[in-house]
Formats: sequence, C-alpha cells, structure tokens
Amino acid sequence: MRNVTLKDIARKLNISEATVSLAINNKSIVNEETRRKVLECARDMNYKPNPLARGLATNKSMTIGFVCPDSENPFIGRILKLMNHYCNQFGYSLVLALSENDVTQEAKVLQNFIDKRFDGIIILPLDIPENNSDVFSNIKREKIPLVFCDSYYTGYKDDCIMTDYAKGSYLLTKHLLENHHRNIWYLTTKNQKIPVSKLRIDGYIKAYQEAGLEWKESWVVGCE
Repeated sequence: MRNVTLKDIARKLNISEATVSLAINNKSIVNEETRRKVLECARDMNYKPNPLARGLATNKSMTIGFVCPDSENPFIGRILKLMNHYCNQFGYSLVLALSENDVTQEAKVLQNFIDKRFDGIIILPLDIPENNSDVFSNIKREKIPLVFCDSYYTGYKDDCIMTDYAKGSYLLTKHLLENHHRNIWYLTTKNQKIPVSKLRIDGYIKAYQEAGLEWKESWVVGCE
C-alpha cells in the first residue's frame, strides 16, 4: 500500500496541494475552517509527513548532533542520557557520533552534521587547547548553533556549559591548607594547556597565593 500524499488529500477535498501544505504546516494564511478539514482528512487517510521533505520545506531537521571522544566513559553516558531526555521533550532527535580522540575524525563528523542540516551541534572536545579546523568556520558561516560541553576550544568560551573548575580547585586546595597541609600534589592531565587543566591549576595556585604560602611546579603532575 502506497503512502498518502498531499496531492491525495487535495484531490479528496477539491482544493490545491499548496493549500493542504500550508494548512498542515499551520500557516496563518489558511482560514481555520479549511485547516480543520485538512487536518481531519489527513488523520482519516493516515497521512504520514515525509521528514526529509518537511525538513526542506521548513529548513529544520529537528535533529541535534552530539560529538564526543568516546562513549565508554560513564560521565559521557550520563550526559548523553540527559541530552536525549531534553531533546525528546522538545521534539528533537539526538544523533551521537564519536571523534575517537582524533582531530581529523572530529572534523569529518562535524562536516557531516553540517551537510545534513542539523539544527544544532554539541561538542565534547578533545584534550587539545584549540582546533583550527576549517569546519568551525563552516559552522559559523551556516549559522548553526554550537555549544561546547565540559570544556572548549580557544575562541568558543562563551558557547560552553561547564563546571567552574577554577573555583572547585581553589576550594579543595584552600580546605587542605586550612587543615595545615602544605605539600599538596595536584594530579592533572598531561596536556596542562587545555582549559580544564589550566583552570584547575589556576585555582590551586590562587589558594596558595591567598594563604601567602609557596608551592612548587613539581607538585603539579601531568598524567595520561
């Protein structure tokens, strides 16, 4: 059995296909009585809109793309569950793609999101300070909303949802100093220039400076 089309509904109601399309897409140019008849007819005929066609007509895919380094980290799994929950609440689909900790792969994934006209992109970035790939220029040019999660690349700080790492690190260090501990080692990522690590180290140093105490660079240890 073939799918019911807008043309089928138009033929049954003896109106134009354009009017049917306007009514189904809730355009104000169609009067309420006509809209009611079209929607009733569409329901009776079990009309199912083509998501690709609707996307072209409305310029919306109702899809959000999420790219992250891997999916095995429990932290990422929790984020993914919450993102999917809220996307569902607003009628969006969430598409997950993995960058596999590779800059080139991340760029390919993001370009794929652009090509498929996704309505928004969320990125959990790699452990590098910045990514100068041309794909980010493409995202800006296409005016696709972009939000970083947990960290960011240089130039995108304002478009990021993340913990206040500097304050958290400061409070942890201050607590230990107030309890008379002095030689406090800080274990952080090997690349200490990425925002997450830099902010944590800044908070750690601030606590020492505020207390008027010395600290040693050798106490900040980069780990794999």
